[in-house]
Amino acid sequence: MAAPARFPSGERRPVAELALEPAELTDRYSLEFGDGDDGLDYFRAAAIELPSGQQFLLLRYRGAPTSGTMVYADVGADPAACRKELLGELGLTEADLTWWPEAR
Repeated sequence: MAAPARFPSGERRPVAELALEPAELTDRYSLEFGDGDDGLDYFRAAAIELPSGQQFLLLRYRGAPTSGTMVYADVGADPAACRKELLGELGLTEADLTWWPEAR
């Protein structure tokens, strides 16, 4: 999995929250998380691109009220399709998600 330069539209939206923490994702998939600060809180983030070209940002804020890692995709991407592809690529199931947006 490669790191994308940026989302095609330049905007992102949340598509899911994985029950796994960044350290677990690093151990399982060798993802490299970097530290950052957006002025609101410190975070750990990793950007990935699947073989299909679908891009994701995995983000965990230090002060988040729940455990897990948020998953963001391009605002123009279909959230359900993104979840399905990411879970399949990582060998995970919906049981490994703690949240996802309702269909609109």
